[in-house]
Amino acid sequence: MATEQIILRVSEEAARAFRQATPEEHLRLETLVSLHLIGKLQPPRTLDGVIAEMSQRAQERGLTPELLEDLLRNAYPTVASLAGAAGSLQRPMPWDKMRDIAREDRHLESKTKQP
Repeated sequence: MATEQIILRVSEEAARAFRQATPEEHLRLETLVSLHLIGKLQPPRTLDGVIAEMSQRAQERGLTPELLEDLLRNAYPTVASLAGAAGSLQRPMPWDKMRDIAREDRHLESKTKQP
């Protein structure tokens, strides 16, 4: 992703903290600001919308209902075996927070893959 430098006015304390931050912390902060600003431009996505998009991408990559059923039947033969399959959190996390974390991870990953 191409980047562009902008100037933001922040408190003296925030400016001091930024100047003292490591390069890795700079990248993380820049990512957070980028994601926050981008999020302001995009309409909020519903869970149904996310599921529909994931379904479409899976179908484009060749996942058929039959293949999915076969994969799930072999990996999880009973409903009880599904418990914990997607991992677990120490405490519940709001959808918006999970989305922000995923966006941050994706943005950081794209920055580290640049030449």
